[in-house]
Amino acid sequence: MVDDAVPEDLKDAVGQLREAIQKLGNDEGSEAFGNPTYDKYGRTRLMGAANRLIAALQVGLSGDVLLAERFDKGIIRAFARVVGDLAFGDIWSESKAFEVAYEIELAINQQTSKLIRPDSVYRENPSRYKELLRIDHEAESAATGIKQEQHLLSQVARVDEIVNDVEQAAGVVADSELAKAFSDHERAEAESANRFRIGAIAILMGIVAFSTYTAIEIPATLGSSLAHVGIAFSGLAAFAYLSRESAQHRKVARWSAMMAVQLKTLSAFSAGLSEGQRENLRSQFGQRVFSEMPTSGVDTPSNGADFSPTIQAVVDILKSARAN
Repeated sequence: MVDDAVPEDLKDAVGQLREAIQKLGNDEGSEAFGNPTYDKYGRTRLMGAANRLIAALQVGLSGDVLLAERFDKGIIRAFARVVGDLAFGDIWSESKAFEVAYEIELAINQQTSKLIRPDSVYRENPSRYKELLRIDHEAESAATGIKQEQHLLSQVARVDEIVNDVEQAAGVVADSELAKAFSDHERAEAESANRFRIGAIAILMGIVAFSTYTAIEIPATLGSSLAHVGIAFSGLAAFAYLSRESAQHRKVARWSAMMAVQLKTLSAFSAGLSEGQRENLRSQFGQRVFSEMPTSGVDTPSNGADFSPTIQAVVDILKSARAN
């Protein structure tokens, strides 16, 4: 409800300001305002400026003349419209709230400061002069406070950006170190796979050479044949084991190489994502890296199927050598 001590042509503007003040007060802590700390300061300053403007408009100067008559009424209506847009709008602008609050306080201070000069005629009315002086000091102090708060909050935002940059840089370094560890692991596993492969090939060649030599140089008897078959299959078992170990280490090496590549490209891939999306991606990737098993020691059916043609080929070679 608008007080009667307001010019008729400003009652709508004052009513609009009062509705905006009520809406801003009811919205305190609303999730729609994003950052609660920053929004609270912007909202409080805007409410204070609007309340002070209404109080200033109702101050009587002399007779029926109000301080409202000294204001540009178009500016008052513009203030009321902007404050209403901020209060009832879907998107809250903290910076605009501070800016509008500052302009309102500045406009009040500019009008009241003219009336409290040493030669002011209003000194003759102590109560009226005291009221003007109070509003002037409050508006001046509020304007100064708004600028200080804006500066402090901008510094806080800057510190948050620096912390975020440092955290991202630390994450990049950590990713790089982890990628290096995976690369080193990949090289070690590849070397182990090559050693087992060389061992398997050496055993296979030894079996073939031994079987060929005994088939040609040693007369075939039942006992010697059984001994040769036992030696051959013992060698083939060792060959199968070394081959399986080589395949296992090579599989781990491939997995480590893939992890290293993904870690090296993770930062570049997530650069365009929001902070929340980056954290979610990094969390999912970490769970995969530290919980995923690169190999399974129980997939022997596929390994056995891979080695069966090789074993059959060796058996055929032995049969051919015996026939000759």
